[in-house]
Amino acid sequence: MLATPLLSRRIGIKKLEKKWHFPYIYDITETFVKKEKSFVYNRKIYLDRLYQWKDKPLIKIITGIRRSGKSTLIKLFTDSLLSSGIDSERILYINKESLQFQHIATFDDLYKEVIATYNKVNQF
Repeated sequence: MLATPLLSRRIGIKKLEKKWHFPYIYDITETFVKKEKSFVYNRKIYLDRLYQWKDKPLIKIITGIRRSGKSTLIKLFTDSLLSSGIDSERILYINKESLQFQHIATFDDLYKEVIATYNKVNQF
């Protein structure tokens, strides 16, 4: 499920999708784009830990207090994956704080959303 054209014009989703080359899903309340221009610390220790678990068939959970850098860590990890040659169509970001995704309450809901998105880019 990619952004609608109206939403794209309002917050620059198409620009972001073009830069990152993967489906990026969020709504108007998302501030991820605005943070892109700010200074970001390279969290090498945390990135290394994510890489250790990258190919393991486990769900990875990143926890922390509000505004502690969880989304930034995901952005850094995504950029790192892209620069290491991972195909951009194999990366999906869903912002669960977005009202667009409040219907995702169970694993089945999440699974349906992922399948719907990746069927559009022929991953399955």
